[in-house]
Amino acid sequence: MRPFPLRNRYDLIQALIPYAPTSACKRAMEEGRVSVLGGFQAPEYLPYIVIEITGIRSRSNWLIALVIDEPKYEFSVIYPMHILWEQWVGKADRYNPILDGDEPQLYNWKKNNALTNSAKTTENEPSSSTPEGPPRDNRDEANPL
Repeated sequence: MRPFPLRNRYDLIQALIPYAPTSACKRAMEEGRVSVLGGFQAPEYLPYIVIEITGIRSRSNWLIALVIDEPKYEFSVIYPMHILWEQWVGKADRYNPILDGDEPQLYNWKKNNALTNSAKTTENEPSSSTPEGPPRDNRDEANPL
């Protein structure tokens, strides 16, 4: 994709309209049914900005992400299946409409909630240093017959 300046929310949406996966998605983008979710950064991947498009009749939702490769000054588009809120890099106490998204306080809460839930999940998982194997059936030991 040819590089272009992203100065505001409007520039971002206009840049992504040609990459709408369906004509219904494109129509919804043109009519303004778009939420900018902000910037995300996975540890081993390039940063990306996600927008969510709500269908005209609210039957469909689409996610489109603009992947930014700053050293090469290149952009590409991907279509994520779900949002990884723990990777959100926006801040709730500033105003940057592209990186922080449309509702930074809500997105910050979702990020904190996702981080809390992932921490609880890792606490409940057995540690990899002590392999347990499959669960045993103790009934056979109590009654050998």
